[in-house]
Amino acid sequence: MKYALLSLLFFFPILEAKQVKIEKYHGHELVLYWRPGCPYCDDVIDYMKDHKIPVQLRNIQNAQYRKELIQIGGRQQVPCLIIDGKPMYESSCILRWLRNQNE
Repeated sequence: MKYALLSLLFFFPILEAKQVKIEKYHGHELVLYWRPGCPYCDDVIDYMKDHKIPVQLRNIQNAQYRKELIQIGGRQQVPCLIIDGKPMYESSCILRWLRNQNE
């Protein structure tokens, strides 16, 4: 029992220290903040899936992700594509930017 508890004490800091690696798309790190039921979010996600664009999805129903989005852009509007740490709002702008990267 002691061994199990000690091993947990050493194991959990390793889990907390693990960071998610974000794949790059044409040299850009992409994170998309979205929420279920948002048709504009669905349009962006569908385009990204169809074109196999690597992106980290963050559902703002998660309080931590919602807080992050507000800290980054000052509002919780979705979809919001974070490109190298800078927010881009409006699905039409996001889709235009993604299409331009493919040209």
